[in-house]
Amino acid sequence: MTDELELAWKELEEEIEEQTKTNKEEIMAAITQESKSPLSKLKQATKMRLNWTLFFTIICLIGMVGSYQYPRAVLLWGFGFAYYFWGLLSIRHYLKKLDEHFDHNIKSVLENYYHRLTKMLSVEERISTFVIPFSVVLGFTLSGVYDGETFAQIFDNGKKVAFLLAVTILFSAFSFWYIKKLNYIAYGKYLEKLKTNLDLLNTIQK
Repeated sequence: MTDELELAWKELEEEIEEQTKTNKEEIMAAITQESKSPLSKLKQATKMRLNWTLFFTIICLIGMVGSYQYPRAVLLWGFGFAYYFWGLLSIRHYLKKLDEHFDHNIKSVLENYYHRLTKMLSVEERISTFVIPFSVVLGFTLSGVYDGETFAQIFDNGKKVAFLLAVTILFSAFSFWYIKKLNYIAYGKYLEKLKTNLDLLNTIQK
């Protein structure tokens, strides 16, 4: 009788273990399926960002070439070109690292997307908070250069400089919030979905 009970208990344990394994596999399959759309959307958003960065890189290059008669303007356009070209290389680097091979471990795929893209957005937000106000100064300076003024002459007008300083401070306060808002529109809900799926995976794999 004892042997029969032990055998029945062992069979029950095996059945429970098999059922648990089946449930985990079903959940893993569901998470993989649900993750395909946000992963695709995140990659599309990053490609779109790459295209816009390429567009502005070309604009700055055209500005440099078209301003060959104004060496100071070429220098200013060069700042913009260097910034966007650096951004172009950075985004391409992150884009190449986004793995979509679902035959790999789905958890590693989600972690790869989540950590790389959140890092990319964090870097962009910090830099853009400085660059957007700086672009106001560059635009103001370019206007003066095309009028034939030197840098000293451009910043010699106290009222204009005071106005520029006020606008720059205003843009500094506004730009960080605005960039975060734009990034949330493009990436936010998809990154949140990945984070939710990662939390589920961590729970069932314990």
